[in-house]
Amino acid sequence: MDGRRQAREIGGRFAEHQVSVSEVLHSPFCRATETANLAFGSAIPADYLSLLEILEPNEAERRTAELSRVIGSYAGKGNLVLVTHEPNISAVSFEIVKHLDMVIFEPKGGADFEELGVIRFSEEP
Repeated sequence: MDGRRQAREIGGRFAEHQVSVSEVLHSPFCRATETANLAFGSAIPADYLSLLEILEPNEAERRTAELSRVIGSYAGKGNLVLVTHEPNISAVSFEIVKHLDMVIFEPKGGADFEELGVIRFSEEP
């Protein structure tokens, strides 16, 4: 039940800080799906956000390249939120992330993007 509460809290923090969200994509895994929907109300599954660790190496590499293209070429008016797994984030980021941390990227076109930083989720006020 903590996970559900945390997901709602993340969505609440986005609303509280008036962070514009244009699109939410998520791993098709149950927990990621539920987190995305509880936090943001609605979300779209994206196969390239599936857990890389269960895939054959060539398929994991292909999906990581697709993720890089999605991040780098994003051009929506608001922010794109991706709900995925730590190994997927590690494949495109230098940051070490923990449960519910958020890595912020700036699209640069194609598969290029700049990593701007991390927002650490904390239950502390």
